[in-house]
Amino acid sequence: MVERIHGMDEVAGSNPVSSTLRGHMTTEGQSGSAAGTLAAACPSAVGARAELEIASALARAGWEVYLPFFAPHSRVDLVIDHGEGLKRVQCKKARLVKNLVAFLTCSNTSRIRKDYRDDVDLFGVYSPELNQVYLVPIEDTPMQRCFLRLAPARNGQRRGIRFAADYLVRRADPGSRPERPA
Repeated sequence: MVERIHGMDEVAGSNPVSSTLRGHMTTEGQSGSAAGTLAAACPSAVGARAELEIASALARAGWEVYLPFFAPHSRVDLVIDHGEGLKRVQCKKARLVKNLVAFLTCSNTSRIRKDYRDDVDLFGVYSPELNQVYLVPIEDTPMQRCFLRLAPARNGQRRGIRFAADYLVRRADPGSRPERPA
């Protein structure tokens, strides 16, 4: 049985939270424990939390969000639809660096960097410090890391700058179509 809950489908009796994130959720409240520290530092838990936040924000914004079921370790974390075809999304957790939202646009496995071109269409970016989600087309990103500006440059430069506000995922008004990425 499949139920529709706030724009997301759920199979009755299943838990939509991944096992990695469930482990993180059960240990994160144990202050001072080794398990809580390990879970907070575990890259899989960090990634699962970012995926959950990004998927939730996109669903609230009116997007149809799908999780790849048989390919949990693929380079595609989410598949989204906005009425013009499916788009592949790679989810990333961002760091806040001064006036910038910074995130990696390549994987770094065994010290081998591999970008996501030809594998995904968009980056879903979660900034825990700002509690914001951004949806950035891969064409708008450099090969290794990307910076989204929160404020204008002090020298007035505008060319070649990516403003975070241009990629922000906003909650949809009831009955409206979701915003499409640039």
